[in-house]
Amino acid sequence: MRVSKLFGRTLRQVEAKGSSGLRLLARAGFLRWDPLSFLPLGAMVLDRLRTIWGNIIGPDVQKLYLPFGEALSPEEQALRIASREVASYRELPLRLELEAEIGKSSPFYLPEGKAFLLLSFLPDEEMAQEEISGLWAKVEELLRVCRLQSPPPAIGKGWDWIVPEPEGEERLVICPNCGYSAPSVWAQVHREPLPQEEPEPLREVATPGCTTIESLASFLGVPKSKTAKAVFYTGEDGGIVFAVIRGDMDVSEQKLSSAMGWVKLRPSTEGELLFAGIVPGYASPIGVKGVKVAVDSSLRTGQNFVAGANREGYHLMGVNYPRDFQADFEGDLALAKAGIQCPFCQSAFESASGFLVASLRVSGPESSSARGLSFNTPQKKKANPWVVLLALYPYKVMEAVAQVNRDEKGLIWPKALAPFPIHLIALGEEGLAEGEKLYSQLKGQGIEVLFDDRDESPGVKFTDADLIGLPWRVVVSKRSLSQGGIEVKSRAEAGSKIIPPEDFLREFQSGNL
Repeated sequence: MRVSKLFGRTLRQVEAKGSSGLRLLARAGFLRWDPLSFLPLGAMVLDRLRTIWGNIIGPDVQKLYLPFGEALSPEEQALRIASREVASYRELPLRLELEAEIGKSSPFYLPEGKAFLLLSFLPDEEMAQEEISGLWAKVEELLRVCRLQSPPPAIGKGWDWIVPEPEGEERLVICPNCGYSAPSVWAQVHREPLPQEEPEPLREVATPGCTTIESLASFLGVPKSKTAKAVFYTGEDGGIVFAVIRGDMDVSEQKLSSAMGWVKLRPSTEGELLFAGIVPGYASPIGVKGVKVAVDSSLRTGQNFVAGANREGYHLMGVNYPRDFQADFEGDLALAKAGIQCPFCQSAFESASGFLVASLRVSGPESSSARGLSFNTPQKKKANPWVVLLALYPYKVMEAVAQVNRDEKGLIWPKALAPFPIHLIALGEEGLAEGEKLYSQLKGQGIEVLFDDRDESPGVKFTDADLIGLPWRVVVSKRSLSQGGIEVKSRAEAGSKIIPPEDFLREFQSGNL
């Protein structure tokens, strides 16, 4: 590709919005804003990512095309189609691939934007675990070739690969002592045991105006850790989920959704709570009816908690779980944040930010049953498959790569993603003539080249080359020719060398450069 014919140009300045990496991509001619558009250089990077994605998902994958703008999220559409088509164990494992725009309605809590999706349907848990392990390894390989790092995944129903970077939008926690790091919504946490007490009988106390954990703890003179916090969500079916967690902790909506079989949740309204017979600010898990109750395991760290009495102006003391109420689900619902203790060394977490580049979701047989997914076993019985969902966010991968792989001059592309491996620059009449020959030779060998054949000064060409950031810069000039060849420089290194063109061709093709 000749720079003189390349659609899109470099810019010296862009609007100060987005991350530094995103602004560099705009300056280097990879994308434009309003609306977000990818110019040819950016489109080539996306094509490289599609190739890497193809290596992740493997050959035994079938493509699915879905219309955009449907009420259902694309992954939900795919699951609905599979529920109508899959009938027998002979069709499993089944892997479906699609590209989609994720909207706000994702029941799997995938972020909005472009995504490459893989849905794997497995007949049993063993095969599902094998699929998960294989996908973990392949995502780690993708991060490696993109020169990105992310906290390693942990066992569970969900995970997000987040590349730590201060300008990112997603939240991480990091332990400064042992180094454990994870997305805030998925991180494991330590629940400090409270001093042991003999369980007391329930007793009602007046707590006028105490509708928050802070005001309640202050009024009764107890630590927040001795209160039971009530958090309410409403599912797409209108049902209410009553989450209960220790008062010094918060609920991770993603953990709760995964525990409930991956349903899209939203905070319940006051009207919905009143209609269900729940008194906002004084809600109690004791005696509640018609709702699903989910309890975080922090309620097992102590005795005699304070919880709502479901009567305005009153709370209950001496609340003990599970003596006084039962749960539809009990487990890890805690949101990790700064100050919460690390599960491995009990040091306080610190908060961090990053770019979310990929997600994994695991849906078990119960969730498949609720979505109408089933198949006939060899014994002619009905069974429900496991579903493993992998999502890669190409736009965020590109932004993260640009953010991490850059210097004061511009981008430094990893070889696997670079739109071209070589940026060929011709200077002067002699350089242009020899550059044309080298350009033809490289193209004849099947090597992709960005050839700067413009009538511009050396300074402009070198500045643009550094800004665009291709792996190799090759300069053909009167000076280099007088020294016996062409000047070759790696974008990631400071020095350059003069070598004959034929040696460059041989070394480049053999991978010795």
